[in-house]
Amino acid sequence: MKWAASRAKVSAIVRHLADSSAGATGEQIYDAYAQTIALRAQTIAATRDYDFVLSPTFPRPAFGAEDTHVEQEGLSPIEQVVFTIVFNFSEQPAASINCGYASDGMPIGLQIAGRRFDDLGVLQMARAWERMRPAQRAWPEPAEGQL
Repeated sequence: MKWAASRAKVSAIVRHLADSSAGATGEQIYDAYAQTIALRAQTIAATRDYDFVLSPTFPRPAFGAEDTHVEQEGLSPIEQVVFTIVFNFSEQPAASINCGYASDGMPIGLQIAGRRFDDLGVLQMARAWERMRPAQRAWPEPAEGQL
């Protein structure tokens, strides 16, 4: 079945969320969408007086690339995206850039969110931060033959 192959490519959390809403009624879907619209309005109102909002990207230090957010114990999926989801729902542009390193050497993400439609302003603020921050560590080079 074509759908089974596509479904296998989706992350476990997305499959779980889709499965959990499979029996939802039209009214339940509409109510969920209305909550999304309400969150958008609340986020825009809460940030209206600010050109930019700076926050962490993730509520914990970074994890290895081979892991996923699903495996991060102690945080529910919604708690893991708490800093980013509000700007996704409010359709406000945001950038995530490195702002330093944790004690284990993993990068720490800084999220810069701006007003709706101010993508250029967010990019300019991210570039200004990149110019002000200390020198970055060199990116790891792939082993020969891994390109």
